[in-house]
Order: sequence, then C-alpha cells, then structure tokens
Amino acid sequence: MRHPAPAAEQTAPPSSQALLINTLTLMTGYAQAPAGTFHRSLLAGQVAQQLGELAARPRISPAMRALFMRLAGEWVLLAPAAEAAPAQPAGGAGRHSPAGVQ
Repeated sequence: MRHPAPAAEQTAPPSSQALLINTLTLMTGYAQAPAGTFHRSLLAGQVAQQLGELAARPRISPAMRALFMRLAGEWVLLAPAAEAAPAQPAGGAGRHSPAGVQ
C-alpha cells in the first residue's frame, strides 16, 4: 500500500532530469504536430518556458545555462510562427493557385 507523499514532496519542483525529459517529449510532439496548427504553437511556447526553467536552475553550469537560454529564445520565435503559418489542406488540395488552374 502506498502512503501519500508529504506536502513538501508534492509541491517540490520536478528534478532537472525530469524537466529535460518532459521538454524533449514536448519537442517530439511539436515535430509530429501538423504545421500551422494552434497545438503546435502551444507546444513551442511550452518548450521555450521549460528551457527557461532549466536555465534558471542553480546547479546548471554556465555553459548549459547559456545553451538553454539560446534554445529558449529560438523556441519563443517558433511559437508565433507556427500560429501564423497557413494550414495546409490534407491530400495536397489547394497547392495550385486559381491562376494556374484552367
């Protein structure tokens, strides 16, 4: 039988390793989400947020901190780009402009 964890354990932030694994999972979800979807934009924002959290960890080396901050900045840029990109119809429909259709 499992006993409930003390309140301090329930509110403790995730370990750096757990946060990194979750971030990588979000990156995979982003890569698999259809381009131009709101879901993809949300995933990019979550990745940026978690990379920023990793960079703020006190035991992170200066080199890793700089890497996480640079990556977070790049993911921040992906969030609005994914939201603004036009959705591509399934099956390739709409690939040709009306001017090209006879």
